[in-house]
Amino acid sequence: MRAGGRLRRLVLAAGLALAAVPAAADPFVACVQGQLAELGFDPGAENNRVTYQHWQAWNKMTGNQGDRLPGRLGRLPGLSQRSAVHWCRELATLRPKLARHMPNDQRPVIHAQQGMARTALMVNYRKVRNFFNNSLKMPMALRPGIAVGEDRSSLMLQTRYMLEDLGLPPIDFSAVIEEACSIDGGYAGRAFPGLFIICWEKVEKYDAEWLEASYRWLGPVIAHEYMHLWQAEVSGEFGMLKPNQANWSLAHPLWLIEGAAEMVQEEFAFEMLDEPRASLGELRREAKGSSRSLQEMRLSEVAFDSDNYPLAHFAVRLLAEEHGKAAVFDYWHKLGQGMGWRQAFASSFAMPVETFEVKVERRLQAPLGLGRGKEAGKDKKQ
Repeated sequence: MRAGGRLRRLVLAAGLALAAVPAAADPFVACVQGQLAELGFDPGAENNRVTYQHWQAWNKMTGNQGDRLPGRLGRLPGLSQRSAVHWCRELATLRPKLARHMPNDQRPVIHAQQGMARTALMVNYRKVRNFFNNSLKMPMALRPGIAVGEDRSSLMLQTRYMLEDLGLPPIDFSAVIEEACSIDGGYAGRAFPGLFIICWEKVEKYDAEWLEASYRWLGPVIAHEYMHLWQAEVSGEFGMLKPNQANWSLAHPLWLIEGAAEMVQEEFAFEMLDEPRASLGELRREAKGSSRSLQEMRLSEVAFDSDNYPLAHFAVRLLAEEHGKAAVFDYWHKLGQGMGWRQAFASSFAMPVETFEVKVERRLQAPLGLGRGKEAGKDKKQ
Protein backbone atom coordinates (compact mmCIF):
# COMPACT_ATOMS: atom_id res chain seq x y z
CA MET A 1 0.00 0.00 0.00
CA ARG A 2 1.46 3.31 -1.06
CA ALA A 3 0.07 5.76 1.51
CA GLY A 4 -0.51 8.52 -0.99
CA GLY A 5 2.35 7.50 -3.25
CA ARG A 6 4.94 8.16 -0.58
CA LEU A 7 6.19 4.60 -0.33
CA ARG A 8 9.59 4.08 -1.94
CA ARG A 9 11.65 0.92 -1.90
CA LEU A 10 15.11 -0.07 -2.92
CA VAL A 11 16.18 -3.21 -4.71
CA LEU A 12 19.78 -3.50 -3.59
CA ALA A 13 22.38 -4.74 -6.04
CA ALA A 14 25.02 -7.19 -4.91
CA GLY A 15 28.01 -5.63 -3.25
CA LEU A 16 26.90 -3.93 -0.04
CA ALA A 17 29.41 -4.21 2.65
CA LEU A 18 30.75 -7.15 4.21
CA ALA A 19 32.61 -8.69 6.57
CA ALA A 20 32.74 -12.20 7.81
CA VAL A 21 31.30 -15.57 7.02
CA PRO A 22 27.87 -16.41 8.49
CA ALA A 23 27.71 -18.52 11.64
CA ALA A 24 28.45 -22.21 11.18
CA ALA A 25 24.99 -23.49 12.11
CA ASP A 26 22.78 -23.99 9.06
CA PRO A 27 19.06 -23.83 9.92
CA PHE A 28 18.00 -25.47 6.67
CA VAL A 29 20.33 -28.45 7.09
CA ALA A 30 19.03 -28.84 10.65
CA CYS A 31 15.48 -28.65 9.28
CA VAL A 32 16.04 -31.42 6.71
CA GLN A 33 17.86 -33.45 9.35
CA GLY A 34 14.82 -33.32 11.65
CA GLN A 35 12.42 -34.08 8.81
CA LEU A 36 14.39 -37.11 7.62
CA ALA A 37 14.62 -38.43 11.18
CA GLU A 38 10.85 -38.04 11.64
CA LEU A 39 10.31 -39.96 8.39
CA GLY A 40 12.41 -42.81 9.82
CA PHE A 41 15.74 -42.19 8.10
CA ASP A 42 18.86 -41.57 10.19
CA PRO A 43 20.75 -38.44 8.98
CA GLY A 44 23.27 -38.42 11.83
CA ALA A 45 23.93 -35.69 14.37
CA GLU A 46 25.82 -33.02 12.41
CA ASN A 47 23.60 -30.08 11.52
CA ASN A 48 25.89 -27.38 10.18
CA ARG A 49 26.54 -28.90 6.76
CA VAL A 50 25.23 -31.66 4.48
CA THR A 51 27.24 -34.80 5.19
CA TYR A 52 27.40 -38.18 3.48
CA GLN A 53 25.08 -39.53 6.19
CA HIS A 54 22.54 -36.82 5.38
CA TRP A 55 22.80 -37.71 1.71
CA GLN A 56 22.39 -41.44 2.42
CA ALA A 57 19.25 -40.81 4.48
CA TRP A 58 17.87 -38.48 1.78
CA ASN A 59 18.71 -41.01 -0.95
CA LYS A 60 16.87 -43.78 0.89
CA MET A 61 13.86 -41.54 1.44
CA THR A 62 13.62 -40.52 -2.22
CA GLY A 63 14.25 -44.11 -3.31
CA ASN A 64 11.40 -45.35 -1.13
CA GLN A 65 9.09 -42.71 -2.57
CA GLY A 66 10.08 -43.47 -6.16
CA ASP A 67 7.67 -41.94 -8.64
CA ARG A 68 5.38 -40.96 -5.79
CA LEU A 69 7.41 -37.87 -4.92
CA PRO A 70 4.75 -35.18 -5.23
CA GLY A 71 4.87 -31.96 -7.18
CA ARG A 72 8.00 -29.90 -6.86
CA LEU A 73 9.86 -32.48 -4.78
CA GLY A 74 10.39 -34.54 -7.91
CA ARG A 75 11.92 -31.56 -9.71
CA LEU A 76 14.32 -30.41 -6.99
CA PRO A 77 18.07 -30.88 -7.38
CA GLY A 78 19.70 -33.47 -5.13
CA LEU A 79 20.30 -32.65 -1.48
CA SER A 80 23.22 -30.27 -0.99
CA GLN A 81 24.13 -27.28 1.14
CA ARG A 82 22.52 -24.98 -1.38
CA SER A 83 19.37 -27.04 -1.98
CA ALA A 84 18.69 -27.83 1.70
CA VAL A 85 16.41 -24.79 1.97
CA HIS A 86 14.20 -26.17 -0.84
CA TRP A 87 13.97 -29.66 0.67
CA CYS A 88 13.20 -28.13 4.07
CA ARG A 89 10.32 -26.14 2.54
CA GLU A 90 8.90 -28.80 0.23
CA LEU A 91 9.20 -31.98 2.34
CA ALA A 92 6.14 -30.91 4.30
CA THR A 93 4.08 -31.90 1.25
CA LEU A 94 4.80 -35.51 2.23
CA ARG A 95 3.56 -35.01 5.77
CA PRO A 96 2.21 -31.64 6.97
CA LYS A 97 3.63 -32.13 10.47
CA LEU A 98 7.13 -31.89 8.98
CA ALA A 99 6.57 -28.13 8.70
CA ARG A 100 7.32 -27.83 12.41
CA HIS A 101 11.01 -28.33 11.60
CA MET A 102 11.10 -25.22 9.42
CA PRO A 103 12.77 -22.16 10.94
CA ASN A 104 9.66 -20.29 9.76
CA ASP A 105 7.64 -22.19 12.39
CA GLN A 106 9.44 -20.13 15.06
CA ARG A 107 8.56 -16.56 15.97
CA PRO A 108 10.17 -14.04 13.63
CA VAL A 109 13.00 -11.88 14.91
CA ILE A 110 11.32 -8.50 15.44
CA HIS A 111 13.02 -5.36 16.71
CA ALA A 112 11.29 -2.04 17.33
CA GLN A 113 11.80 0.45 20.11
CA GLN A 114 8.15 0.63 21.16
CA GLY A 115 6.26 -2.35 22.57
CA MET A 116 3.05 -1.48 20.68
CA ALA A 117 5.03 -1.31 17.43
CA ARG A 118 6.38 -4.81 18.11
CA THR A 119 2.83 -6.00 18.76
CA ALA A 120 1.61 -4.47 15.49
CA LEU A 121 4.45 -6.10 13.57
CA MET A 122 3.75 -9.52 15.10
CA VAL A 123 -0.03 -9.37 14.56
CA ASN A 124 0.28 -8.22 10.96
CA TYR A 125 3.13 -10.62 10.26
CA ARG A 126 1.01 -13.56 11.40
CA LYS A 127 -1.80 -12.50 9.08
CA VAL A 128 0.62 -12.29 6.17
CA ARG A 129 2.25 -15.64 6.99
CA ASN A 130 -1.15 -17.34 7.18
CA PHE A 131 -2.14 -15.72 3.88
CA PHE A 132 0.97 -17.09 2.17
CA ASN A 133 0.63 -20.55 3.71
CA ASN A 134 -3.11 -21.06 3.39
CA SER A 135 -4.38 -18.84 0.57
CA LEU A 136 -1.42 -18.68 -1.80
CA LYS A 137 -0.03 -22.12 -0.81
CA MET A 138 3.42 -20.52 -0.85
CA PRO A 139 5.15 -21.47 2.41
CA MET A 140 8.58 -20.18 3.29
CA ALA A 141 11.23 -22.07 5.26
CA LEU A 142 13.28 -19.23 6.67
CA ARG A 143 12.73 -17.38 9.93
CA PRO A 144 12.68 -13.72 8.90
CA GLY A 145 14.08 -10.69 10.66
CA ILE A 146 12.17 -7.40 10.82
CA ALA A 147 13.49 -4.09 12.13
CA VAL A 148 11.53 -0.84 12.41
CA GLY A 149 12.46 2.71 13.34
CA GLU A 150 11.07 6.24 13.14
CA ASP A 151 14.35 7.82 12.08
CA ARG A 152 17.86 6.94 10.95
CA SER A 153 19.40 6.46 14.37
CA SER A 154 16.60 4.32 15.80
CA LEU A 155 16.44 2.13 12.70
CA MET A 156 20.22 1.68 12.67
CA LEU A 157 20.06 0.47 16.28
CA GLN A 158 17.12 -1.89 15.75
CA THR A 159 18.72 -3.29 12.60
CA ARG A 160 21.93 -4.03 14.50
CA TYR A 161 19.96 -5.88 17.18
CA MET A 162 18.09 -7.83 14.50
CA LEU A 163 21.28 -8.92 12.73
CA GLU A 164 22.76 -10.09 16.03
CA ASP A 165 19.66 -12.16 16.84
CA LEU A 166 19.70 -13.69 13.35
CA GLY A 167 23.32 -14.72 13.85
CA LEU A 168 24.49 -12.62 10.89
CA PRO A 169 27.72 -10.63 10.89
CA PRO A 170 27.54 -6.82 10.81
CA ILE A 171 26.31 -5.29 7.57
CA ASP A 172 26.65 -1.64 6.63
CA PHE A 173 23.03 -0.70 5.97
CA SER A 174 23.65 3.00 6.67
CA ALA A 175 23.06 4.18 3.09
CA VAL A 176 19.95 2.04 2.75
CA ILE A 177 18.56 3.30 6.06
CA GLU A 178 19.40 6.89 5.16
CA GLU A 179 17.40 6.49 1.96
CA ALA A 180 14.47 4.79 3.69
CA CYS A 181 14.24 7.41 6.42
CA SER A 182 14.48 10.37 4.04
CA ILE A 183 10.74 10.10 3.39
CA ASP A 184 8.54 13.08 4.19
CA GLY A 185 5.84 11.22 6.07
CA GLY A 186 4.44 7.77 5.36
CA TYR A 187 6.75 4.76 5.40
CA ALA A 188 9.39 2.97 3.33
CA GLY A 189 10.44 -0.68 3.27
CA ARG A 190 13.67 -2.33 2.12
CA ALA A 191 13.96 -6.09 1.68
CA PHE A 192 17.00 -8.37 1.55
CA PRO A 193 17.34 -12.17 1.62
CA GLY A 194 16.00 -13.21 5.01
CA LEU A 195 15.11 -9.81 6.44
CA PHE A 196 13.48 -6.47 5.85
CA ILE A 197 13.47 -3.04 7.48
CA ILE A 198 10.78 -0.35 7.64
CA CYS A 199 11.16 3.33 8.44
CA TRP A 200 7.89 5.07 9.25
CA GLU A 201 6.96 8.58 10.29
CA LYS A 202 7.05 9.55 13.96
CA VAL A 203 3.99 8.35 15.87
CA GLU A 204 2.64 10.69 18.52
CA LYS A 205 1.04 7.93 20.57
CA TYR A 206 1.32 4.17 20.24
CA ASP A 207 -2.02 2.97 21.59
CA ALA A 208 -4.88 0.61 20.80
CA GLU A 209 -6.28 3.06 18.25
CA TRP A 210 -2.95 3.18 16.41
CA LEU A 211 -2.73 -0.62 16.51
CA GLU A 212 -6.19 -0.96 14.98
CA ALA A 213 -5.31 1.53 12.23
CA SER A 214 -2.10 -0.37 11.45
CA TYR A 215 -4.10 -3.31 10.10
CA ARG A 216 -5.11 -1.24 7.07
CA TRP A 217 -1.58 -0.30 5.96
CA LEU A 218 1.06 -2.35 7.78
CA GLY A 219 -0.30 -5.74 6.72
CA PRO A 220 -0.07 -4.90 2.99
CA VAL A 221 3.43 -3.45 3.46
CA ILE A 222 4.60 -6.64 5.19
CA ALA A 223 2.94 -8.73 2.46
CA HIS A 224 4.98 -6.87 -0.17
CA GLU A 225 8.28 -7.31 1.68
CA TYR A 226 7.48 -10.92 2.66
CA MET A 227 7.06 -11.67 -1.04
CA HIS A 228 10.61 -10.44 -1.62
CA LEU A 229 11.84 -12.82 1.09
CA TRP A 230 9.90 -15.66 -0.56
CA GLN A 231 11.40 -14.76 -3.95
CA ALA A 232 14.90 -14.81 -2.48
CA GLU A 233 14.42 -18.16 -0.80
CA VAL A 234 12.67 -19.98 -3.62
CA SER A 235 15.01 -18.68 -6.35
CA GLY A 236 18.11 -19.94 -4.58
CA GLU A 237 19.74 -17.02 -2.74
CA PHE A 238 20.52 -19.24 0.26
CA GLY A 239 23.48 -21.58 0.19
CA MET A 240 25.33 -19.43 -2.32
CA LEU A 241 28.91 -18.44 -1.60
CA LYS A 242 28.83 -14.71 -0.92
CA PRO A 243 30.19 -12.34 1.72
CA ASN A 244 26.91 -12.27 3.62
CA GLN A 245 23.66 -14.20 3.20
CA ALA A 246 21.69 -10.96 3.45
CA ASN A 247 23.16 -9.68 0.16
CA TRP A 248 21.31 -10.00 -3.13
CA SER A 249 23.33 -12.02 -5.64
CA LEU A 250 20.99 -13.40 -8.29
CA ALA A 251 19.95 -11.18 -11.20
CA HIS A 252 16.33 -10.96 -12.34
CA PRO A 253 14.22 -8.37 -14.18
CA LEU A 254 13.47 -5.80 -11.48
CA TRP A 255 10.04 -5.07 -12.88
CA LEU A 256 9.08 -8.74 -12.46
CA ILE A 257 10.36 -8.81 -8.87
CA GLU A 258 8.52 -5.65 -7.84
CA GLY A 259 5.43 -6.25 -9.97
CA ALA A 260 4.87 -9.65 -8.37
CA ALA A 261 5.23 -8.12 -4.90
CA GLU A 262 2.71 -5.44 -5.84
CA MET A 263 0.28 -8.10 -7.06
CA VAL A 264 0.63 -10.10 -3.83
CA GLN A 265 0.18 -6.95 -1.77
CA GLU A 266 -3.03 -6.24 -3.67
CA GLU A 267 -4.25 -9.82 -3.23
CA PHE A 268 -3.62 -9.61 0.52
CA ALA A 269 -5.60 -6.36 0.77
CA PHE A 270 -8.40 -7.88 -1.31
CA GLU A 271 -8.72 -11.08 0.70
CA MET A 272 -7.83 -9.92 4.20
CA LEU A 273 -9.03 -6.31 4.20
CA ASP A 274 -11.86 -6.52 1.64
CA GLU A 275 -10.30 -3.82 -0.51
CA PRO A 276 -11.16 -3.92 -4.23
CA ARG A 277 -8.54 -4.86 -6.80
CA ALA A 278 -7.63 -2.26 -9.38
CA SER A 279 -8.79 -3.19 -12.86
CA LEU A 280 -6.30 -3.68 -15.67
CA GLY A 281 -7.65 -0.48 -17.20
CA GLU A 282 -6.91 1.51 -14.08
CA LEU A 283 -3.45 0.00 -13.80
CA ARG A 284 -2.80 0.83 -17.45
CA ARG A 285 -3.72 4.47 -16.87
CA GLU A 286 -1.30 4.65 -13.95
CA ALA A 287 1.37 2.70 -15.82
CA LYS A 288 1.45 5.27 -18.62
CA GLY A 289 2.90 7.74 -16.12
CA SER A 290 6.04 5.67 -15.48
CA SER A 291 9.30 7.54 -15.97
CA ARG A 292 10.99 4.34 -17.16
CA SER A 293 10.07 1.55 -19.57
CA LEU A 294 10.08 -2.13 -18.61
CA GLN A 295 13.35 -2.60 -20.48
CA GLU A 296 14.97 0.26 -18.54
CA MET A 297 13.73 -1.23 -15.27
CA ARG A 298 14.97 -4.67 -16.23
CA LEU A 299 18.47 -3.48 -17.02
CA SER A 300 18.78 -0.99 -14.18
CA GLU A 301 20.19 -1.61 -10.72
CA VAL A 302 18.89 1.76 -9.53
CA ALA A 303 16.09 1.96 -6.99
CA PHE A 304 12.56 2.15 -8.34
CA ASP A 305 10.87 5.54 -8.31
CA SER A 306 7.33 5.59 -6.98
CA ASP A 307 5.91 6.12 -10.48
CA ASN A 308 7.54 2.89 -11.75
CA TYR A 309 5.49 0.53 -9.57
CA PRO A 310 2.19 0.80 -11.50
CA LEU A 311 3.91 -0.25 -14.74
CA ALA A 312 5.60 -3.21 -13.05
CA HIS A 313 2.29 -4.17 -11.45
CA PHE A 314 0.42 -3.82 -14.75
CA ALA A 315 2.96 -6.03 -16.56
CA VAL A 316 2.77 -8.80 -13.96
CA ARG A 317 -1.03 -8.63 -13.86
CA LEU A 318 -1.00 -9.12 -17.64
CA LEU A 319 1.21 -12.20 -17.21
CA ALA A 320 -1.19 -13.51 -14.57
CA GLU A 321 -4.24 -12.84 -16.77
CA GLU A 322 -2.72 -14.65 -19.74
CA HIS A 323 -0.84 -17.50 -18.02
CA GLY A 324 -2.28 -17.71 -14.51
CA LYS A 325 -0.89 -16.56 -11.19
CA ALA A 326 0.62 -19.99 -10.62
CA ALA A 327 2.85 -19.49 -13.68
CA VAL A 328 4.06 -16.16 -12.28
CA PHE A 329 5.02 -17.71 -8.95
CA ASP A 330 6.44 -20.84 -10.56
CA TYR A 331 9.02 -18.65 -12.32
CA TRP A 332 10.92 -18.40 -9.02
CA HIS A 333 10.64 -22.14 -8.41
CA LYS A 334 12.25 -22.74 -11.80
CA LEU A 335 15.15 -20.52 -10.80
CA GLY A 336 15.56 -22.60 -7.66
CA GLN A 337 15.61 -25.74 -9.77
CA GLY A 338 18.63 -24.43 -11.64
CA MET A 339 17.24 -22.53 -14.66
CA GLY A 340 18.70 -19.19 -15.67
CA TRP A 341 16.23 -16.33 -15.45
CA ARG A 342 15.81 -16.01 -19.23
CA GLN A 343 15.11 -19.71 -19.58
CA ALA A 344 12.72 -19.61 -16.62
CA PHE A 345 10.85 -16.64 -18.12
CA ALA A 346 10.46 -18.30 -21.52
CA SER A 347 9.42 -21.58 -19.89
CA SER A 348 6.82 -19.86 -17.70
CA PHE A 349 5.37 -17.44 -20.25
CA ALA A 350 6.11 -19.00 -23.67
CA MET A 351 8.06 -16.01 -24.99
CA PRO A 352 11.37 -14.19 -24.44
CA VAL A 353 11.28 -11.32 -21.98
CA GLU A 354 12.00 -8.80 -24.76
CA THR A 355 8.93 -9.95 -26.70
CA PHE A 356 6.72 -9.46 -23.67
CA GLU A 357 8.16 -6.02 -22.94
CA VAL A 358 7.36 -4.90 -26.49
CA LYS A 359 3.86 -6.35 -26.12
CA VAL A 360 3.28 -4.30 -22.97
CA GLU A 361 4.60 -1.15 -24.62
CA ARG A 362 2.16 -1.57 -27.50
CA ARG A 363 -0.66 -2.13 -25.03
CA LEU A 364 0.24 1.12 -23.30
CA GLN A 365 0.33 3.05 -26.56
CA ALA A 366 -3.20 1.98 -27.51
CA PRO A 367 -5.87 4.68 -26.98
CA LEU A 368 -7.09 4.88 -23.42
CA GLY A 369 -10.69 3.93 -22.79
CA LEU A 370 -12.74 1.28 -21.13
CA GLY A 371 -11.33 -1.37 -23.44
CA ARG A 372 -12.35 -4.93 -22.78
CA GLY A 373 -14.86 -5.74 -20.07
CA LYS A 374 -12.20 -6.94 -17.67
CA GLU A 375 -10.54 -3.55 -17.75
CA ALA A 376 -13.57 -1.61 -16.56
CA GLY A 377 -14.33 -1.06 -12.89
CA LYS A 378 -12.82 -2.78 -9.88
CA ASP A 379 -12.99 -6.38 -8.80
CA LYS A 380 -14.92 -6.79 -5.58
CA LYS A 381 -15.74 -9.74 -3.39
CA GLN A 382 -19.21 -11.08 -4.04
